[in-house]
Amino acid sequence: MPHPQNDRPSSDIYLGEGERTDLIGPDGLPQVHLVEQVYDGEVVLRFCDDASGELMTAEARRLTAAGIWAGKLRGRNHYADAARRADLRPGRRLVLVRQSDNPHDAHAVAVTAAGSNEVIGFIDKAKARQLAKQLDGGVNLSVVSLAGTGPGVACGSITYAAAMPEVIAHITGLRPNTAARPAHWA
Repeated sequence: MPHPQNDRPSSDIYLGEGERTDLIGPDGLPQVHLVEQVYDGEVVLRFCDDASGELMTAEARRLTAAGIWAGKLRGRNHYADAARRADLRPGRRLVLVRQSDNPHDAHAVAVTAAGSNEVIGFIDKAKARQLAKQLDGGVNLSVVSLAGTGPGVACGSITYAAAMPEVIAHITGLRPNTAARPAHWA
């Protein structure tokens, strides 16, 4: 059950684009964690700045600088049936599948649910270029769903976060006691 939320405007709970551009802490890990938020009646995971408690969208550029690639998967209409069969609820593991022989994009990176070989979508082209370089270089990346649905439920949108396994373990772990209270909590 998500924490009760306040009704503050989004401009008060989201970190501004020019604010806090360096998220890396002294331990080399990003000073952000994932927290639950109710959005359009659904529970999703949002990035929360440990220092301010403010939220960040998955598309925030500062996340890429911290070694986290995040965004919405592309091709949801084409892969709707596979997405409906998969468990894509927030926090579930996903898998990156490099498709260097893809006729539409030599840098294509597909995504499947853990334990499945059915493609549920693709990383957008800009991020796929960066991720393809990492994957082609032998870098192991972990992926987690930030927004999606459970098996048997139509999925309007799938949002993901990809990073080194230790970064995913960190951001999905418990927030430190010293972290600021999330700005959207009541």
